[in-house]
Amino acid sequence: WFTVRDKNYLFYVFYIFFVGLTQLVLNGYGNQFFWPSSTWLAIRATHFSGILSGSATVLFALNYLQTKKYTPTIHKIVLGFTLIYFFAAVLTFLGYFVVAFNLINLSALAAFLLLIAAYKGMKSGYRPASYFLVAFSIFIVGVMVFALKDFGVLPYNNITLYALPVGSALEVVLLSFALAD
Repeated sequence: WFTVRDKNYLFYVFYIFFVGLTQLVLNGYGNQFFWPSSTWLAIRATHFSGILSGSATVLFALNYLQTKKYTPTIHKIVLGFTLIYFFAAVLTFLGYFVVAFNLINLSALAAFLLLIAAYKGMKSGYRPASYFLVAFSIFIVGVMVFALKDFGVLPYNNITLYALPVGSALEVVLLSFALAD
């Protein structure tokens, strides 16, 4: 971002940072290395990292896909999900963890709207949308496999355990190529 001064890169940096932070938190490294003496933050870190990751994802995707131009209705709906993230943050801060967790999961549905926006953008001739569609689809599959493992639908093994970081890594590489293109 410092080199090219493209807003897409700035949103991308925030997106990668918060997705990475979420993975660190989910694997217990946040509590171990970053806030080992803060019980308050340890209890809320999963929620806050999910909120920050989701919000950064929405902002990056809306900007990168130029949804305001190519899919204005989806743009408005997905932007509305940031309000849900805001309410989830307030509820997390106040200690209403179950309701906040459900709102965070509800907001994650924005990902599917982003896939639709990418598809529509691609069909409209917006070339970067095709990169996003492939990269984000890989990431979503990784997230789904990881979550299905936690819900007991898929077995707990190395494939399901590492589906999220592998999906994220592939997505980062593909989106880096997309931004360079």
